[in-house]
Amino acid sequence: MWVPERPIIELPRRVRREFQSHADYLRSDLLEHRLQVSLAEAPQKNFSGHKIRVVENCNPNWYRELYSRYDHFRRDRSLKALLKIKDAKDKEYTGKRKGACSHPHAFEFVYRELILDQLLNGLQTMYEPIPASDVVCGYFGKSSDVPF
Repeated sequence: MWVPERPIIELPRRVRREFQSHADYLRSDLLEHRLQVSLAEAPQKNFSGHKIRVVENCNPNWYRELYSRYDHFRRDRSLKALLKIKDAKDKEYTGKRKGACSHPHAFEFVYRELILDQLLNGLQTMYEPIPASDVVCGYFGKSSDVPF
């Protein structure tokens, strides 16, 4: 049975396509939603020129969770790993299961693990839910009955 440490090229074609499509979705989501903060006038001024930070745009929830879970988690390496998965050019991960993301293929592993979880359990996005994948659930022997 396939595990996230292994590249997606080892998956059957239909299952691999689901992983590739979802990696493309996550990459687009990450490119579109990035933390943007601006300065605005403070509602209660404590001094002349007092400003506060206001969030204009924020990172996707799934990315914020990964960022808080792993030390040294980087957007540029995330985008690169998602592109490799999308193009089925990801490599095997042979590092320790837990720890820093310093192994050359650690980001690919982290994202294969995330994609597998989201394809098996669905994903609640900022706008609409994405249901579990029947193809992936069937391959891994899991019911695709999810709350979405």
